[in-house]
Amino acid sequence: MLQKNVNLMPVVGTVGQEVVVGQAIYASFNPLTDGTLGAGDFAFRKANVEDGVSLGLVSNVGTGAPIGIVERTLTSSIENVLNATNETYPEGTAVTVAIRGQFYAIAKSAGTSGQGVNIIPTDATITYGEPSGGAVATGWTVSAVNGGADFAQNDIVIYEKF
Repeated sequence: MLQKNVNLMPVVGTVGQEVVVGQAIYASFNPLTDGTLGAGDFAFRKANVEDGVSLGLVSNVGTGAPIGIVERTLTSSIENVLNATNETYPEGTAVTVAIRGQFYAIAKSAGTSGQGVNIIPTDATITYGEPSGGAVATGWTVSAVNGGADFAQNDIVIYEKF
């Protein structure tokens, strides 16, 4: 069967997509990914100096709190079109990191709107509520879409920070 529709924009609710376009505030530099980041991931500064020059790399793991969320942009190639589940930006790709705004994400566990979003810096595990078990607060909160109070694991949710 042939394709019947072609969309020019990502589907609403795609991970890493802005909820309200033009509302985000971005990091003051354009970092390059180390090959571990995908759209909607939290980005950590990566210590990387080569020949005395800081390369401004970011990674999905690190230390301390992340600098922000990687926004979905249509500026990268798809390395393997046969692997639809791999949406990781290739190493050396410039990524857009938002430090404030609202972005769609997939809930990593069940939760309630208004809870804090936490991350374990060593393995990028996301939790909600109060930080515990090595998790650090990201400064972002999670909300169910359409004003709902609760959400289930794998639901589309909104990460927001104002």
